[in-house]
Amino acid sequence: MPLTGGRVYWFATRNAPPRDAGMGAWQVADRQQNFAAYPADVQRVLAAMPDEALLWHDIRDFAPIPAFHLGRALLLGDAAHATTPNMGQGACMAIEDAAVLGNLVALHGLGEATWGRFSALRVPRTRAIVKQSHPLGRMAQWEGALARALRDTLTRLVPAGMTRRQMLALYQVDLAASNTSGL
Repeated sequence: MPLTGGRVYWFATRNAPPRDAGMGAWQVADRQQNFAAYPADVQRVLAAMPDEALLWHDIRDFAPIPAFHLGRALLLGDAAHATTPNMGQGACMAIEDAAVLGNLVALHGLGEATWGRFSALRVPRTRAIVKQSHPLGRMAQWEGALARALRDTLTRLVPAGMTRRQMLALYQVDLAASNTSGL
């Protein structure tokens, strides 16, 4: 993802045990070796990044919570529904949260009833996305040539209509429910 000043935001994943100290010591040579099969553009990005700029974190998500509010407190974004990056939906869900919350506050003002409506609207969608993202990431990280070949073959066999429905469910967000007075 391009940033200002000619900078690029990127991330890569690698299978490792949780809190593996060796991952924090990775250098350019380690990155290049691990991602040697990737295109030349990827290799250039890996080589250009100074070792001290590399950040390493375990990938995690949260167990779903039943509501995003408690009394007068309301959670949004990753605080409410942190997810693995496998579907690229973390920031998307936070933006959706902001749009829904803005609609609800404009109609109903601040308060626990609005927070309850927010939870009712947002929990099912965000829970479904978090639930899909984790296993997708595990499957993407399968090791071994046979396992990867099986994964790639199965992925190609998914009917186009099913893939289209899944994409529409992700990218067509219905904000209309937050524009009604149904409190």
